[in-house]
Amino acid sequence: MKFTQKNIKYCLLSFDKPTKDHIEMYAKESLCISGLYLWGKIFKGDYNFPIFSKDTEKYNLIHVNITPSNIPLVSKLLPMVNRNITKLIFNVDHSVDLWQNTFMYPHLLLETLDKADYVFGVEENMCEILTNSLKRNVPCIPHPVEINKIKEYSHFDRDQRIGVSIHRYTGNYLLPWYAIKDIPDGWITSAIGANSGDFHPKIHHLYPEVQERLAFKELMKYVSTLYAMVESYNISSYGRLTAECAALAVPVVGCGMVGSQKRCFPKLTIDYFEPIKIGKLLNKLINDVDFWTECVKEAVKECAYYSVENSEKRMLNFLNKE
Repeated sequence: MKFTQKNIKYCLLSFDKPTKDHIEMYAKESLCISGLYLWGKIFKGDYNFPIFSKDTEKYNLIHVNITPSNIPLVSKLLPMVNRNITKLIFNVDHSVDLWQNTFMYPHLLLETLDKADYVFGVEENMCEILTNSLKRNVPCIPHPVEINKIKEYSHFDRDQRIGVSIHRYTGNYLLPWYAIKDIPDGWITSAIGANSGDFHPKIHHLYPEVQERLAFKELMKYVSTLYAMVESYNISSYGRLTAECAALAVPVVGCGMVGSQKRCFPKLTIDYFEPIKIGKLLNKLINDVDFWTECVKEAVKECAYYSVENSEKRMLNFLNKE
């Protein structure tokens, strides 16, 4: 059977418990959080349906986000699914740099993934590793971003403010400080997303402003006021926030281990997270308006790669082996 938008009957299983508000949000047409759950919105699917053997036949595609905690549950799912009726697609979106602490038993991860009809990853390094290990094609299909809706939040009034992303997985708050400490007087730096108890007080000490974790729409509104952003990620990832910033026309300086950084902001990308080089690029953005404009124009064009429309096409092409 060839999968199409019209005939696909889709269910997403993450085995966590999204709130009622979460599920209702993805059923609406308003802006939704980027990432995994948008697949359910694209394909008008169910989330975390209480699976029984007869219920699986309602779907011709069940999508499982593989995490360390749900691998045992996958072993319970497999006997319930009639593979002549329902196909299984598994993905991994944990960064490979975290696998040592998350997927500590690589044979178990690979054995689980190989039981799916389809397997995909969200960034290139991950997909190369899995393709080589599984001896089957594991394409890079980043989770979707509602690029066109995010663009509606963009505007030209910018504050003299540089944002620094602080991620819950890595807590890389110190190295970015060395990058932003020499920006011109009158400019403010804002740490965004800092809510981990282990390093939260230290962030307040280093950054004049700390914008704690916001609801998605409020985050987009806030980020849209920034002149530029420093992406603190120094691990392999696809970079949802960077793609969102590109849609908002906010230039991002970061390292090339982030897939969307390389795609959307090649002139602002360095090989590793090197604070001195990042600081120089920030100052160039601040002092050279033409350079800022050039970087922004390229990003606004390239971020279309992550759009709902292009994500849907990539996924259907993969499912149909085109």
